[in-house]
Amino acid sequence: MKLHNIALNNLRRRKAKMAFLVIGLMVGVAAIVALVSSTQILGEDISHKLDEFGANIVVTPKSEGLSLTYGGLSLGGVSFDLKEISQDDLDKIKTIENAANVRIVSPKVFGIYENEGNKALVVGLNFQSEYSLKPWWKITGSRAASDDEVILGQEAAERFKLRTGSNIEIKGKQFKVAGVLRPTGSQDDSLIFASLPVVQKLFHKEGKVA
Repeated sequence: MKLHNIALNNLRRRKAKMAFLVIGLMVGVAAIVALVSSTQILGEDISHKLDEFGANIVVTPKSEGLSLTYGGLSLGGVSFDLKEISQDDLDKIKTIENAANVRIVSPKVFGIYENEGNKALVVGLNFQSEYSLKPWWKITGSRAASDDEVILGQEAAERFKLRTGSNIEIKGKQFKVAGVLRPTGSQDDSLIFASLPVVQKLFHKEGKVA
């Protein structure tokens, strides 16, 4: 009689023991699969929730500041020796520690739009990166799809009496309002968003960000 025959005969005689053994193995495998699946799902959920908080690293130009006071009266302050950030400096982000954890880099450049005494900050950005960075944005209309389109915050649209489909002229260039942000409760409500290269050119900040 061969060895495997002895083993099979032994199992036939002890069917209850074999059943418990099989059930134990099945429970063990199921527990491991459930643990691995739960860990993966929890990791993805935490990652998604962190993304909803927006940027967790903000890089700003270095500057020196001077606070002005006289006789206990604050006269405000001034900034000087401003170090602008070059667009070429963005490549250095890839060299920082834990650079592998950086999912999105969304550079910005700023300028001032003025019309009939009203002012608003114009933000030049990469729209696709910004949409990924701010998944809570809800837009009435459509997303900006070209360099000739802008997105307005709700307050900015009301201030300049603009809506989806309206035209706006910034520094002599005509833009179409692709959409208006629904109220976010943040500074975004009062801003005008346009393509990064276009804003750089309009405000003579080619190659500069922030």
